[in-house]
Amino acid sequence: MIIDIHTHRPKFQNNIKEVYIEDLKSPKNHNIPTCVGIHPWFINEISWDNFLEQYKTTIKNNNFFALGEIGLDKISDIDFSQQLTIFKKSLEFSNENKITKLIIHNVKASSEILSELKNHKVKGKVLLHDYNQSPEVYKNFEKDFDTYISVGPKLFKNTKISKNITNYPLDKLLLETDDQNEYSIEQIYMRAKELLNIDENQLINTLFENFQRFNSN
Repeated sequence: MIIDIHTHRPKFQNNIKEVYIEDLKSPKNHNIPTCVGIHPWFINEISWDNFLEQYKTTIKNNNFFALGEIGLDKISDIDFSQQLTIFKKSLEFSNENKITKLIIHNVKASSEILSELKNHKVKGKVLLHDYNQSPEVYKNFEKDFDTYISVGPKLFKNTKISKNITNYPLDKLLLETDDQNEYSIEQIYMRAKELLNIDENQLINTLFENFQRFNSN
């Protein structure tokens, strides 16, 4: 089965397992695996109480998959110190509730994110979503945390990840559509197959196994 590990626009196709990133501004409560968290772009639009309410709803519906996406973004207009406050609060919440999977939004803030993950003694799995950094950055995360990366539309562009995808461990790779409709998850799989130079069935089976490992406790 094909896995779309991170989508804001689920398609509900039978041959695809999708993980939905909940839009807390207009929650829809889809009956598929769902991630809930306060995105750094929206910390001034979504209250902590709003997040808690949606988290409880998702847990009650047995759809909760991971905390996210949460993280830091240095090119956002949102005040970085405010982002950091919410990120720390999210990690504290994760520890208190024994959440085992984190979906991380990271734009030019690797050192700060790593520092906070270490400070909060995170024990679970970490997924660096929309990854487009060097293999060295990944290795810095992997040294201390069980770290996966998910990639998508950037594979079609002249990006660090498209040029270096073979330099990451295949057993820690997942694919995503994120928040766009230009490329389907099937097209993203085909692009990854070309860049990795592997058989399509091998890619599908490997990524499904990766998903199962990421989703295990």
